Amino acid sequence: MADQVTFDIAGDGPQIVVTQRGNATAFFPEAFLLDSHGQWLRLSGTGTGAELAPGQSLRFLKPPTGAAFPATPLLLRFQDKAGVGFGQIAFLEPTSVVNALTVDRAENGRLNLRRTNADAVMSWLLAAPISVMPSMRPEVDRLPAPMPALPIRWRDPGRSTQDDRTVDDPGPGETVLLHEMHRNGKTEFAIQPISRQADGYFIQQPFWLNKTSWFQWLTVLSGLGAVGTLLVNRRARTQRMAPWAVWKEQIYLGSGLRLRLGCAAMDGLVALLFAVLIASVLHPVLLNSASLPTGGDTASHLLYAWIFAKETFAAGELTSWMPEVFGGFPLLSYYFPLPFIVTALLEPFLGFAAGLKWAMVLPALCLPGVVVLVSRHVLGFRSMTAYCAALGCFSFLVHEENAIWGGNLLGVLAGEFAYSYGMLFSVLTLALWFRAARDGRGWVWAGVFEALTGLCHGYALLMVGFGSLLLLIGMQDRKRAFLSLAKGHILAFSLLGGWLWPLLEMHAYTIPNDGVTPVNSVRELLPQSLWPLYGAAGTVMLAGAFPSVRTYCHSARIEVVLFFLTVATLALFAWSGANRIGLADLRFFPYVWLLTAIAVGWLIGMTFQSFHFPARVLMTLALLAGTLAWTAPRIQVAPQWAQWNFSGLEVKPQWQVLTTLFPTLSGSMTSPRLLFEHDADNHDLGSTRVLESLPLFLGGRPVLEGLYMESSLLASAIYQLQAEVSASPSSPLTRFPSGGLDPELAARHMTMLNADEVLLRSETARKALLASGWFDVIAEQPPFSVLRLRQADNRLVDASAHPWKIKSRDGWMVDSFRWFRSRRRLAEEWPVYANPAQPDTAFKSLAASPAHISEFSLSRRSLSFVTDSPKRPHLIRMAFHPRWQLATAGDVYLAAPGFLLVVPQEKQVRLVYGETAVDHAGRIASALACLFVVAYGVRHRRASAGTGKPTCRPLERQKTIWWLAGIASMLVGAALLAGTSAEHAYQLGWQAMTDSQYAAAAHYFLDAEKRRNSPAAQEESLFWAARATELRGNLSEAADLYLKLVQAYDGYWVPESLYCLVKLRGKLGDAVTAGLAKDRLLNDYPYSDWATKVRSQ
Repeated sequence: MADQVTFDIAGDGPQIVVTQRGNATAFFPEAFLLDSHGQWLRLSGTGTGAELAPGQSLRFLKPPTGAAFPATPLLLRFQDKAGVGFGQIAFLEPTSVVNALTVDRAENGRLNLRRTNADAVMSWLLAAPISVMPSMRPEVDRLPAPMPALPIRWRDPGRSTQDDRTVDDPGPGETVLLHEMHRNGKTEFAIQPISRQADGYFIQQPFWLNKTSWFQWLTVLSGLGAVGTLLVNRRARTQRMAPWAVWKEQIYLGSGLRLRLGCAAMDGLVALLFAVLIASVLHPVLLNSASLPTGGDTASHLLYAWIFAKETFAAGELTSWMPEVFGGFPLLSYYFPLPFIVTALLEPFLGFAAGLKWAMVLPALCLPGVVVLVSRHVLGFRSMTAYCAALGCFSFLVHEENAIWGGNLLGVLAGEFAYSYGMLFSVLTLALWFRAARDGRGWVWAGVFEALTGLCHGYALLMVGFGSLLLLIGMQDRKRAFLSLAKGHILAFSLLGGWLWPLLEMHAYTIPNDGVTPVNSVRELLPQSLWPLYGAAGTVMLAGAFPSVRTYCHSARIEVVLFFLTVATLALFAWSGANRIGLADLRFFPYVWLLTAIAVGWLIGMTFQSFHFPARVLMTLALLAGTLAWTAPRIQVAPQWAQWNFSGLEVKPQWQVLTTLFPTLSGSMTSPRLLFEHDADNHDLGSTRVLESLPLFLGGRPVLEGLYMESSLLASAIYQLQAEVSASPSSPLTRFPSGGLDPELAARHMTMLNADEVLLRSETARKALLASGWFDVIAEQPPFSVLRLRQADNRLVDASAHPWKIKSRDGWMVDSFRWFRSRRRLAEEWPVYANPAQPDTAFKSLAASPAHISEFSLSRRSLSFVTDSPKRPHLIRMAFHPRWQLATAGDVYLAAPGFLLVVPQEKQVRLVYGETAVDHAGRIASALACLFVVAYGVRHRRASAGTGKPTCRPLERQKTIWWLAGIASMLVGAALLAGTSAEHAYQLGWQAMTDSQYAAAAHYFLDAEKRRNSPAAQEESLFWAARATELRGNLSEAADLYLKLVQAYDGYWVPESLYCLVKLRGKLGDAVTAGLAKDRLLNDYPYSDWATKVRSQ
């Protein structure tokens, strides 16, 4: 459970009693009272010490009468276990809340205050900012003195509200305005808390982001210096003076070992420079604090990282069963463990929170340095060329065109840090593959790093695996290259056996994530931070007209550039066709940006190499300064997100409010599950996904939702249930779109999924659930409410006589979801999926009375209970997974909506979360592959020494043509895939709809319906085809299309289609069909807006 500290304050005669109500120790607590001069006066007390445990109290002496400020403001300060200072402002005298001012944020950390109540005569700004220190331990007297109250005297009190002031924003922490009000001849005091929204903090930007003019001047001076050195060098050649190479040798580094050490030191400094620039954007002081990170998916990663670091990894495992979310799912069996391994390794040294934050940002900090390392010591480029490539990488990292696509800083802050690990290792692996294919050696290390890439992210593994095959295009000795690739890929596949082989075996038990990300503008595909690099690349192409440039670039080194550009076009090709094979298209396009940025950087650096040493140094410096001058004003969001995320969950506006409900919500791993409403306003908790980590704070009590939604068979049912209690549901699964608010169906589904309480935020959902009569309020703390299901039948193991029906597993996910949403089918049957379908005789001879279950036990590796009714189906309301195997006699089945169903043959029942044959084979393969790598490293450590730098031999024209042909064919293929895709037809349909060309729109939508690969997407296309046909005036054909939809599908668009069918069939005089559609709408979707419309007609 995360640490929380709150205080209750009460007056007791001459003393002030402070009681600690949190769940963690407060270190070095101290109290201050605001005196009549606006200064905080430290109070002396009894019982004070270095620590204040939960439930303990302190007593402070009040100051003499008249010394305190009106309303008696009190400031309580303490440190958490990491030395972070927090404060709480309270008032000993009853004080009303009046919003006398409007508060807006200005630029550069200022607050704009505008008086809206003329009764306000004077205001004071009281602040208790958070104090984050570099060290990570509490210390006595380490916090700075409290900020004095800031007085603000208003003009023309009682007559005018036209008065504005601008003051400094005190930053993260608690801030309160105290107002002196004159009303009816009386003086009153009122308070106004300043709310803290996502963008409400003073953004502490690194200084270099505000120094654009410096970089502009440096760009101009470096460019002029480069031109000057070129002119001087030309004159020196004419007058037979010493060449620049001799001058460089005399003043630069010397030769031999000194030269190599100097170059290595320079490479390290450049890598450090980029790391410092990136770290400054991410607020390194906040990274060291013990506050739990939040923001985007990070808030949900907390739970998984905690369990992995504290339990799974500590037990020597990579995966385990996790019943806390999604009704149970295999932790990290379908997600990528290497980032969490890094977190677990850092946790003993930095603590969990700081270890997780540093593990998140580590790949972004290291990527430019890795590019320098790869360029210099793997591919053999010279220093300035490597630095230009690192600059291209930096430009990619700081772009802010999107966040969820991944790879850049915003992607890391959105929680996509595993993707950044994949990009880091993919660059290194592609370079190693190039060297292995060219030289015929090094395939072992390429295979090792490919395996590490696979542990980081699946899409990175796809890019490396298929991208390396493109080396066969341009290699002169294709046979040797093929053998190296084959041996390396086999090694990587074997190294990944313990994790990847089971994933492939269990792939059928996951939900495809193949959503299409719309692109609204071409500019979304061309990040502004990369424009200077692309412009410089265009200049390089023009410079190719000069023989000296063309001679240098036309060498073996250009082959590396062509290879990376070819892999970039492969990423573009994959982006165009990913949806056709069940992959997410957005995961491929960041590789287009990164690989082209690196390749263009190499190309620019190679052009600079045709200049003499001082000129190329100055040109590289000019490019660096110019890029920083361009990108600095465009880095706006990342510092804000970093401060919001890394300042911590504990300081978010509504988090402390929510924690007051934790005693009501807490439980254990076997408690009934908690359901919560999806509401965008939960962003003020740190992220809309923070509730997914509630088991971390509720003693392990499970919740229904989680992060890795594709990993659980129950995810589609869970998000449908979420929609039934939410005013604004999330519906994140493209293949299984959720419905709408439906309290009656929610009550039935909650019982089915073993949930008895629901946490609500919106007033709409609260009113709807209470009006249904199925729920009671058990706790409230505005804006949150906790409702409990009446007559909840919560049994994790259920042996009741359900109407079981054996069905084939073919298409079971779609059938199960339709069953879960259908009131009629829920009453008639409970599907059990077997392949091949088995006779249901074993499920028919059932007793009417429920079985008695006792001695129930659940852990991450086993589940056991005792039943008095063996040979009878026992439904375990936990997600099915093939690793759950009966250790006692009996059979295991898959039941809708994704549950385990056990038919035991004896009273004692025990299931074990074990391993399959593929698991064992994969572990053996990984062990043998590791032994081979160790043996190979010991035997060939001398033979593998050396950089393997390519020579500057001319590149054959034929090989260049092959590379260019590969790039061109990939571009053509991407264009064909994009132009013939179902999504392209769907977009054409919408363009036709916008232009009122309804016949063409219907044609395009029907074409999209035929070619889309998921029932939900097909249903959507068919609906809009029917709507376009209706708008065209062909009511009969439109009614037929609506009828086809409600007969073939059972998804999101069915209620509206039923309503349209009622309306159109009524107009056409078909009262029978209209009546049937109306009955289905009212019976199956009684709480939908369309049912309400039918009732009102």
